[in-house]
Amino acid sequence: MNKKIMSGILAVSMLLTGCSGISQSDYDSLVSENSDLKAKNEQLNATYDAQSKKYNALESDYEKLESDYNDLSSQNQTLQSNLDDITEKTSDWLTYDQTQKEAAQAQADADQANAEAEKIEAEARLKSANQQLSQAEIEEQRRLTEGTTVYEDSNVKINYYKTGTNPRLSYYESVVFLVENKTNGVITFQADSISLDGMEIGNISMSDPISPQSKGYIYADVNNVSLNRSPKTISGQLKVIDFDNTAFSTSWRDESYEALFINVPIG
Repeated sequence: MNKKIMSGILAVSMLLTGCSGISQSDYDSLVSENSDLKAKNEQLNATYDAQSKKYNALESDYEKLESDYNDLSSQNQTLQSNLDDITEKTSDWLTYDQTQKEAAQAQADADQANAEAEKIEAEARLKSANQQLSQAEIEEQRRLTEGTTVYEDSNVKINYYKTGTNPRLSYYESVVFLVENKTNGVITFQADSISLDGMEIGNISMSDPISPQSKGYIYADVNNVSLNRSPKTISGQLKVIDFDNTAFSTSWRDESYEALFINVPIG
């Protein structure tokens, strides 16, 4: 149809350009026909475009339907396979005698009981792990708050607390201990030697008293030494002294003893 219209338009154009002897009315008629043919051609082109879009849409719908059909075919094959499996098991069950059925049921019951027992055991292990984790968290919090115990007896408990600057003497660095005096008398602590990660920290200055039935910080001060802020182990020997013979001693002969600790993990 488009070819016929185009042929007509070309013919009209040739007449308009090649025939100079036609009448005005014929000329006007040809011009009008040419305009009509152009309008019809444009209309047909628009119709063609619309039909092409519909065709493309139908083709897309067809492809989707084909894909859905393939999916359904695959699902149908899976369902058929499951059905065949169930049918086979059902057929086997129907062929069992009473003894076999009872044995199969007993095995199924045993499997279920084992599964429940394993579940209970797993829950118990999980609970135990959570309790251990909670205890570890409590211990870690206690360590951060009170430090790590390096020595303990019936009179004293000595915890390594940290290394840092002595708050009383800012030009000194100190190994800080949190100690507990368990007795009813004043106890004084002095330091003979201390090493961090196997290295001696040098000359130490310390003589700190702790009141009866009390906790307090004591400071092993060193001068012109930069201490490791994150040591992993500590060794040392602190002197525990009862100057007044009211804590644990009865005379000057037994008024002091050494608290020794070796390579205690602290970090």
